[in-house]
Amino acid sequence: MRRLIALLVIVLFLASCSRTQTSGNVILEYPQEGETVKEKESTVVPEPVEKTEEVQEKNLTPINKTSDKKKEVIVRIKYNEFDPKEITIKKGTTVTWIHDDEIRDDEAHLLYGHGNEFRSPRMVYGEKFSHTFNESGRYVYVDLLYKEDYRGEVIVQ
Repeated sequence: MRRLIALLVIVLFLASCSRTQTSGNVILEYPQEGETVKEKESTVVPEPVEKTEEVQEKNLTPINKTSDKKKEVIVRIKYNEFDPKEITIKKGTTVTWIHDDEIRDDEAHLLYGHGNEFRSPRMVYGEKFSHTFNESGRYVYVDLLYKEDYRGEVIVQ
């Protein structure tokens, strides 16, 4: 009985082993007595490669990236000034002022564009105000609560 089980295990082992093995793109066949090793190139079908945006831009019609992006410029109110104090933008750009003054976080700010182009609500620390500039020109603005400290300019082209 033990011999039968051992023989069965050997037969199953040999049956599970194949005469051919693949290694990369090369198929190796084990030789029979008196034969030499043969090598055959296998036919490998590559998986389709998904094109990345970068590849698509190089190979296809260019994508207009600016049309997807929102035109926005950030001006921070901090350290007793606007940062940056002067900005140059294109028509249709939105400027967002953010009260980011940790030193004067208990004080509010109230922005006013000379000529009444815009006026913000009273802003406390962490709040923001946005205005879209649709006309070309120079827009000087101040903080009505701190006129001497806060002056800025938006140049719209």
